[in-house]
Amino acid sequence: MTMDSHHRHDDASETTPAAPVASFRDKSNVAEIFYLSELQQGMLAHALKGGDDAYHIRHVFEIAGNFDPERFARAWGAVVARHAMLRADIRWREIPKPVHIVYRRTAGSLAMADWRGLDPAAQRARLEADLATARAAGFDFARAADPAVQLIRIADDRWWFTWRFHHVQLDGWSVARILADLLAAYRGEAPGAPAPSFRSHIKWLEGRDLAAADAWWQAELAGTEAATPLPPAEGPFGQGHAERIRHLDAGTTAALDRLARRAGATLSTLLQAAWGWLLATHAGTDEALFGVTLSGRPAELDGVEQIAGLFINTLPLRVTLDRSLNVTDWLAAAQRRMNALRPHDHVPLARIRGLAPVVDGPLFDTILVVENFPVDAALGAADGDVTIRVPGPAAPEDGVIATDGRNHYPLSLIAETGPRLKLVLAYDLARYGHDDIARLMAQLVRVLAALPAAADRPLGGFAPFDDMPRRPLPAAPQLLPDHLGRHDPAAVAVVDGARAITYGDLARDAARLAARLGALGVRPGDRVALIAPRSAGFVAAVSGIWRAGAAYVPLDPA
Repeated sequence: MTMDSHHRHDDASETTPAAPVASFRDKSNVAEIFYLSELQQGMLAHALKGGDDAYHIRHVFEIAGNFDPERFARAWGAVVARHAMLRADIRWREIPKPVHIVYRRTAGSLAMADWRGLDPAAQRARLEADLATARAAGFDFARAADPAVQLIRIADDRWWFTWRFHHVQLDGWSVARILADLLAAYRGEAPGAPAPSFRSHIKWLEGRDLAAADAWWQAELAGTEAATPLPPAEGPFGQGHAERIRHLDAGTTAALDRLARRAGATLSTLLQAAWGWLLATHAGTDEALFGVTLSGRPAELDGVEQIAGLFINTLPLRVTLDRSLNVTDWLAAAQRRMNALRPHDHVPLARIRGLAPVVDGPLFDTILVVENFPVDAALGAADGDVTIRVPGPAAPEDGVIATDGRNHYPLSLIAETGPRLKLVLAYDLARYGHDDIARLMAQLVRVLAALPAAADRPLGGFAPFDDMPRRPLPAAPQLLPDHLGRHDPAAVAVVDGARAITYGDLARDAARLAARLGALGVRPGDRVALIAPRSAGFVAAVSGIWRAGAAYVPLDPA
């Protein structure tokens, strides 16, 4: 077989690559071939480098009650038949660009096991060992269509349903959609027509005007020179990841909904504004730059809510604290900014990073995710006397749980909408201690609780707590150059011989060094040796080390 042998569709286009099929497992079974999106390609490249992969997802659900495993297996088969991404391998070797290979049928089925002979502790240990082994082995993209799903009987009336996949294949909305379809099929509901293929989204992406989007993003990010510093941390630091959970009461949630509607904004935009206010206040600035994860599902794509695939995109968002506006008008302005972003939310973050003037390091170190279709809602649709839940102790109303980590960012805010807004701060224990996040969560809750009552007050007078001044100087010295660099960048910071260094220059140099130190593995609490003469460079180096959360150890140049 040569590169002249192709698999094509009648509407062949750039979406349908001319890919060799000689090594496909069953050429006659291939339904369609199409490229990965740029986001998928980047995630695939990261995963193929090896090491810990936060995007190799494992889900474990506990099923209890009068459960029929054979019926459940048939329901899973119906869901696989409905969603093309559950029947798709990914090929990347020996071709210019990686592709999805969607099969008409897959030979795999739901695996079953019986662990009733083990006591509960041994069952849990075996489950963790199996999942750890699979995670260490990495995800096999070339056999992504082989179902990594298993039904394990752990008692006469209890089962574990395990499902492993990669984020390259599915986003959170897709997972919830698949679970909802699975439970509907188990209840005996007709599966409906096959969902539209993710290929339609790839084709939609190829029709976008990237030149116009590039111009918009360049203008939007003009003047950004460094990521907004994360809120300070005191430790103690550890290893692994954790999440702090907090549920707002129904009254506060309803008041926030009313405030958002009054401002002509969504609850998501209100949360973005509140998070931006808190980050900017900690940094001592009038602006915050952080990441927001958006659904990425274009409304003009037919049946988009039914399609399984990776639509989400994490993008930079600037929140400006215009203190002359009242809170309602400030939220309305935040919504207008988000509305302006929406037509350009398909641009991959890597491309945007190349358009931004930030000199070094990432555009942001923290992200906000608002989940409008959480997995818990899908699980609530179980059949009759059958219940499905995540095993283990119920998540606390306000407490901490250990996790495997949701992503590679040191700090993430996840909000789940509902009658009681659920807030989750997910954090890397190498960057934050539990007490640090407890304080940050308490501050966030107070900000949200205070917003409705401040609707008609100027933002400049918004002071939800007394332990942080309205226009603070940074609490930590490493943030002072950045603060002054933003507010008075032309002011002279250091005179070095005949050279005058401004605060803007100093802030840029410190940000560049802090990013470089972070890339080299320097973490908060580390010590960094510094050898340099008395100079502007010494001041910038000290500021950069402090900004990285480390301490400097001066060495005698003699």
